[in-house]
Amino acid sequence: MGILFGRGDRLQRESRRINSKIRQLERLQEKMELKGCLSDSDLVEKEQTLEDIRRDILRLESEREKLWATQLIKNRTEEDDSPSDETNP
Repeated sequence: MGILFGRGDRLQRESRRINSKIRQLERLQEKMELKGCLSDSDLVEKEQTLEDIRRDILRLESEREKLWATQLIKNRTEEDDSPSDETNP
């Protein structure tokens, strides 16, 4: 795991920020799901809000995965560019 954070803790900070937002949205989603509806318009509003929350969660999860994938690719590229011990006498 050291290789992932070798360039500082930017990746870790950004991951924590994204995870925190996802948890907040999941708590909001749970509250909205438990919320009662008195009319059809309330139900429509509730469903729209839940859809927006789900979309935001998916966007953040995608952002987090892209962040990690970018870092992994960057690390692999740096490993490929660095001279190996076998080629140096």
